[in-house]
Amino acid sequence: MTEHATRRVSRPASAIAVAAVATLMISACSVVPEPLTQTAYETVLTADLEQLPPSDRIIEEPISLEEALVRAVRNNREVRLKAMEAALARGEVRLEALGMLPQLTAEAGYTNRDVYDASTSVVLIDGEPDTLPSEPAYSVSDGLDQRTAQVGFSWNVLDFGLSYVRARQRSDQYLISEERERKSIHTISEEVRAAYWKAVSADRLLGRVDALRTQAEDALANARAMEDSRAMAPREALIYQRELLDVLRLLQDLEQRLSGARIQLADLMGLHPGTEYTLADTNTAEMQIPSLQNSIQELEAAALRNRPEMREAHYQTRVSVNETRAALLRLLPGIGLTATMQYEDNKYLRDDQWQTLGASVNWNLFNVFAIGPNLDAAEVREQLAEARRMAVSMAVMTQVHLAVSDFMQARQVFELASDYRDVAGRILTQTQRQARAEAIGELDAVREALNDILAELRRDRAYADMQNAFGRLAASAGVDLFPRDYAELPTWQLTSILEARYAQLASGDLPLEPPMTQAEIEAERLANLPPPPPPPVWTPERQETFNEQNAVEAAADAPEVKSLEEPPQLIIEPASEPESSEPPPSEPAPEAIPEDVWTPEKQREFNERSSSAIRIYQTSESEYAWSVGYETQ
Repeated sequence: MTEHATRRVSRPASAIAVAAVATLMISACSVVPEPLTQTAYETVLTADLEQLPPSDRIIEEPISLEEALVRAVRNNREVRLKAMEAALARGEVRLEALGMLPQLTAEAGYTNRDVYDASTSVVLIDGEPDTLPSEPAYSVSDGLDQRTAQVGFSWNVLDFGLSYVRARQRSDQYLISEERERKSIHTISEEVRAAYWKAVSADRLLGRVDALRTQAEDALANARAMEDSRAMAPREALIYQRELLDVLRLLQDLEQRLSGARIQLADLMGLHPGTEYTLADTNTAEMQIPSLQNSIQELEAAALRNRPEMREAHYQTRVSVNETRAALLRLLPGIGLTATMQYEDNKYLRDDQWQTLGASVNWNLFNVFAIGPNLDAAEVREQLAEARRMAVSMAVMTQVHLAVSDFMQARQVFELASDYRDVAGRILTQTQRQARAEAIGELDAVREALNDILAELRRDRAYADMQNAFGRLAASAGVDLFPRDYAELPTWQLTSILEARYAQLASGDLPLEPPMTQAEIEAERLANLPPPPPPPVWTPERQETFNEQNAVEAAADAPEVKSLEEPPQLIIEPASEPESSEPPPSEPAPEAIPEDVWTPEKQREFNERSSSAIRIYQTSESEYAWSVGYETQ
């Protein structure tokens, strides 16, 4: 009784604790919007500025078109964004694949009651329970404190099939993100190519524009002075000023079109807009005209095979097919398998540990009515994907034909603009000679100088348009300038790959196959290695031949001796001399034995070497082992 009284007194405390926890949870749900403070904003801004490229950077080496493309692919934010999206899609493929695994859960718990879970029972008489006695006998089967633990394994076959189909869809979506990354590289390559040649034209012409503006402004000032001094008729003076103002207006428009070219190129390369750099083709006088040797049929086939849009359409078709399979799988009954190991700290249980196995089947019977609509929707979905793919195919082929036509037209425009520039330059030379001889006025000299600059601008623009049209032609055929593993290669290697690709483009034979990755290059190198020579096979015939050769060589190397079993003995007998009381004279030093004299020591050394060599030869198992043993001897 004392224990029960104590636990009953603790009920208000438990209620207070529960109320306190509920109050904290409710208060945590009330969130007040907190705007970003100026200090926090400046901190974030400072961190962002540190990640942006510096504004005082100076690039000393001239930048070629290939280097500009490498910088753009390395540093451009749009390309990085597409690469990050592809990496995220790859991670989602791995996460989706984990859904195919069964569930293995571990659970542990603790419960406490303030009173025992006591109960009694009565018998059932004629469908009605008997009367409860005045003092019933209660029984308990659980203690006040319970500790439980459980490890359960569950696997649903239907969920496994759906997870497999979803994983296939995720893998196709990852491949789609890779193709979109390829498309972004194609797009950024075209933009860099256009901005590069526009910047080259700006570097060539802006200096001449400034000089011509100064000359036109001086001529305008002189014309106004002549008008004021009545040195020229008023109408002629005004017409002269109007023509000079037209020249200044054209120069201003020209400068406005060219001034932002370097900033645009710097942005595409991932540089700060104020970065100072030079371009390699600014001082190049030769303008190489690209040619096209591939047939239109080859370009069409390459475009249908390599274009990112076509590959994306194929992957979208596979996604639609897998979506149909997933819709049909959801209509099937689900089969579940379970296995658990349980533990309960209950003294009233005979066994506190036990295992259970189970299987279950569940199916929504109304799914029968959904089979027909799902099949119809699946058929329409697949037809839509097929129609979309065919539409993309037609669009790709149309783009190839348009790109070829645009390139041919751009090439003709450039040839005409180049001839026009040549004629304008010759006219300017004649005009300058006449101006120095004061045969013509200053206005004519300024006008011809402006015509020459405009002719050069049109030629440079036509050259840039021709290069851009050729780049669009290559992109329409699906030509890849970079390998798929471009992110893993150093800058110098990417530059060399681009130079090789552009050299092939300049020859007119478009590289319709994508560049090989490093893994493909290594696999091709290993495949082209010559096979290793077969190991020598030791046969009894070779053993007999070897023994005969060894015997001949041993006989040729050995000196002539009477017997190898009984080597000659060198016997020295003492000379008989009369005894004398005087000490014997000192013995002379022994004479050196010449090398061609056979001695017992040489005989013993020869016998040891011969027996060792014979043992090694007889116990060898291959020609290689024999040769090593022979060399060591």
